[in-house]
Amino acid sequence: MIYLILCFLLGFFNSSLLSLSLSLSPTHLCRPEQSSALLKFKSNLSISISIAIYKTRCLGEVHIPSHKTDSWDEGTDCCKWEGVMCDNKKGNVIGLDLSCNGLIGSLQSNNSLFSLQKLRWLNLAGNDLGISEIPSEFGKLRSLTYLSLYGAGFTGFVPPEISLLSDLVSLDLSLNYGLLFRNHNFNMLVHNLTKLENIVSTV
Repeated sequence: MIYLILCFLLGFFNSSLLSLSLSLSPTHLCRPEQSSALLKFKSNLSISISIAIYKTRCLGEVHIPSHKTDSWDEGTDCCKWEGVMCDNKKGNVIGLDLSCNGLIGSLQSNNSLFSLQKLRWLNLAGNDLGISEIPSEFGKLRSLTYLSLYGAGFTGFVPPEISLLSDLVSLDLSLNYGLLFRNHNFNMLVHNLTKLENIVSTV
């Protein structure tokens, strides 16, 4: 009899703990400030179908844009948005793949993208980012291991701040015509990016 009572109490205790853990589980994994940053990033750029069809920059072939950012809606979990990858433990945005998305605009130094400092993987390849210089603020994304700006419309000098991304394993700056390295910046990049295994550039 005592055994049955103990089993009942143990079962009740376990079910209570399960109910409590479920009630405490967040509905959305995404961190609110990072969701807001992504939505601001989206609002600062426009999407064009024609530009992505015109450019043969995505995997070397004509590519109809995926429009991943169409799934980005306020009030929904940004970790479930297309092109967004999150850390399952803390909900930080750690990956962003917007390659061949038909994005048009320019990345200014105050762009909210640069507040996503847990990013490890960033792919902006095949977009048209305004024939502008690469912002020095990329140097704030210190957790990056992969960065692709392939055919993204950048020009001018590669900022020395890129050499601050000491965890970079792969860097692709190719097909950005008019992009230049200053000699000392390139030397700094080679010296600091000791983990770099792959670098592609037409500079």
